[in-house]
Amino acid sequence: MKCRRAIGLICVRLRVREGAAAVFVLAGAYAGSVWPNIEAGGGSTTIALSNVMSYFGFYVVAAAAIAIVRRMGRELQVARDA
Repeated sequence: MKCRRAIGLICVRLRVREGAAAVFVLAGAYAGSVWPNIEAGGGSTTIALSNVMSYFGFYVVAAAAIAIVRRMGRELQVARDA
């Protein structure tokens, strides 16, 4: 099976929408698992909500890094072809 997009030895199969959907599912699953802490309020709520939001931050950083690596790969290929 051929990979649509390869970065080094890692095959990236998720597109932006698929990746965003996966992040929503993961963040939702985590929020569900710590819901009693969120309902309890106080410091545990802040920590739980910060952790949920970190899923989205990590996704944005990873998506940006992947975009940069892909762009650099295309530029490298153009330079090799020239």
